Amino acid sequence: MYTEDELLPVSALQHIVFCERQWGLIHLEQVWAENVLTVQGQIMHERVHEAEQEFRGDVVVARGVALRSLRLGLAGKADVVEFIKLARGGPQGGIIIEGRPGRWMPVPVEYKLGKPKLDRSDEVQLCAQALCLEEMLGVKIERGEIYYGRPRRRSVVLLDDSLREATEAAAYRLHELMRAGQTPKAVYRKACRSCSLYGFLHRDRPGRPSLALDIMEELRPVIADRLALTLVNRKQIAPKGFKKTETGAVMMDERTRKEVLEAYQNRKRDEVLHPFINEKVKIGLLPHIQALLLARHLRGDIDDYPPYRWK
Repeated sequence: MYTEDELLPVSALQHIVFCERQWGLIHLEQVWAENVLTVQGQIMHERVHEAEQEFRGDVVVARGVALRSLRLGLAGKADVVEFIKLARGGPQGGIIIEGRPGRWMPVPVEYKLGKPKLDRSDEVQLCAQALCLEEMLGVKIERGEIYYGRPRRRSVVLLDDSLREATEAAAYRLHELMRAGQTPKAVYRKACRSCSLYGFLHRDRPGRPSLALDIMEELRPVIADRLALTLVNRKQIAPKGFKKTETGAVMMDERTRKEVLEAYQNRKRDEVLHPFINEKVKIGLLPHIQALLLARHLRGDIDDYPPYRWK
């Protein structure tokens, strides 16, 4: 049994199954850490959680249900848990809901904006939610459902022994990696091409931050070019501040370098209206925001990558 302080997010299991290195980048190095400036209000999960409870005849719909399993060391929230009324005289099971006659079987429902995946990462995340509910409610859950936004339909997931074993193994591995505290090494496979750390415009080779260079292509006019033109027009930098080396390289002297760095730091604090999230953001945060949007597109959370368009 784990303690409350040792509980890890249920959502991390999806990353563990898809790619252990991706999990490390997200949960250890926080490369893709969420913040209010990303795509708040743009994704399905936030719409799903708008109402806490809903009644549809023989189905009680609970949204944003808190989950916990001390056995697996997991905690989190389920998008939706539907409590379905069991037929009288049918198989025994389910739970009692206060103020509602009969017995009710909980069925976790996970919402995904993309398409069904080839791996079992979504199924493992759903199964983990079911295992948490079983521990909390003392009931055996036979199935769950995943709603995929791309085909706009639900897929029924049977919580068989094979899936349960895979989920428990993923939870064990999650805690093992967290205790180690190190991001796993990269192992190339076909799935790497759907990772947002994989470059698009620049050649991918060891030691080259291809994706960072890709993102800067669209941000160069607003961050770099405009700053350079401003410094030239204001005569804050001049030809005498540069020198040519024996190899033909052009270098800034110390005074010019300091002038450029100070101007850049000031420029990063300026605010612009981001056209996609419709919020004012600091210019220095634009690369981070665009990287998060690209990650959401590659994982299927949004249909298209919205490039930053400066007006």
